[in-house]
Amino acid sequence: MNDPPKRSSGIQVDPRSPAHEVFERPTAERPTADSIDAIADWIVGPARQIVSAVHAFDEFAWRMLAAGMPLLRVMLHSGVLHPQFLGTTFVWWRTTGQTVQYLIAHEVAEGLRYEDNPVWRVVRGGEMIRRHLDVADAEFDFAILHDLKAAGATDYFALPVASAYGNNYMVTYVTDRAGGHRICALSPSVRIAWPGIA
Repeated sequence: MNDPPKRSSGIQVDPRSPAHEVFERPTAERPTADSIDAIADWIVGPARQIVSAVHAFDEFAWRMLAAGMPLLRVMLHSGVLHPQFLGTTFVWWRTTGQTVQYLIAHEVAEGLRYEDNPVWRVVRGGEMIRRHLDVADAEFDFAILHDLKAAGATDYFALPVASAYGNNYMVTYVTDRAGGHRICALSPSVRIAWPGIA
């Protein structure tokens, strides 16, 4: 098991959620040009041949960045069938160049109210959540938004990804672009999450 990376963002991960794997793709292997169509084809083709989920998610994030998405952080949360863990979360940061997989302990979910937790609202409720972060902290309804703003983020977008196993998965796209995500830039994110819509 690898130690959690040192991140300049200052965002802390719950100590009950250990870093399971840390991956940093060499700079020369990071995609520098891509398109949403090519990423969609990659997801249903070559991505399925990548043995490590951490490596596959890392490549996905770099491809989205190379396709012009002004991303600071990308996160994917998925439930798992495991006696000790509720789910797994993959977190990619542009600033560190790392993707970290965390195993989320069942205890983490205890005591979290549905309305205060974006993961529950997206995974169980199927909501799409967008929050501008260039506003007063008092307007934030999720604790993570304070941490993201402190890391320089300007916009948070979370959406469900359909799962064949019941609850949705959740993907979030965070940008540090001045003014946040442009609406036209969010459309490809939705298309990648829900390939059936244009």
